[in-house]
Amino acid sequence: LRKPMNAFMLWARGERRELLKLHAGVHNSSISILLGLKWNKMTENDKRPYYEEQLKLTKMHRE
Repeated sequence: LRKPMNAFMLWARGERRELLKLHAGVHNSSISILLGLKWNKMTENDKRPYYEEQLKLTKMHRE
């Protein structure tokens, strides 16, 4: 079994698609940098749903 995604990866999965649409042709490493900057600017409250999803997936993975 693959390790479940962490909160950042869960959030970035959808966000990456949007950034790729807005910045077509930009290298993936640059998109990753933008994602990291955006994630770090988010409040803990904004991140909470992704941490909750991570916890849920981790519990399911352990069963």
